[in-house]
Amino acid sequence: MRSNSRRPNAIETKSDIRNLLKYFKQFQIKKILTIEETTSTHLLFVKLRGEFRRILICDPYRNILLSEGAKIDRIDASKLCSLLRADLFIEVFNSLEHDYLVRKLVMSYISLVRNGTRVLNQKSAIYRTLSLRYKKEKLISDNKMINFVYDHFEDSIAQYSLNNS
Repeated sequence: MRSNSRRPNAIETKSDIRNLLKYFKQFQIKKILTIEETTSTHLLFVKLRGEFRRILICDPYRNILLSEGAKIDRIDASKLCSLLRADLFIEVFNSLEHDYLVRKLVMSYISLVRNGTRVLNQKSAIYRTLSLRYKKEKLISDNKMINFVYDHFEDSIAQYSLNNS
């Protein structure tokens, strides 16, 4: 959308980075790209950042204008332009590949620790249910379901301990 335009120029093309780059290279000026946050947004950010003066990624949950009305790409493009022009655009932070990788690794580590803690707590809960003292008494049961669940907890804990060492 140009600064003097009332409506954006929307095109429909295959979702292919090469096609997008080819389309955007025809414009001689540096452009601002606005896109809605999706699962592939980071890839687009990394691959297209050299072609644009700025890439703004919209948070669809915080930009309420996007949730109203028909969900058609042409309409969403117009709404994104309107939000940007009115300075009401709420963007999502995106970073380069290294920062993104570090962030993903930290989140994965936190998830691993939480899952390990959850399994240990669930194992402890079985002991309490059977009125046993955790770490002091051995779980011996005739109930096949309890043994099945307990064995899976033990396997998970062993796997977690193996990964943690």
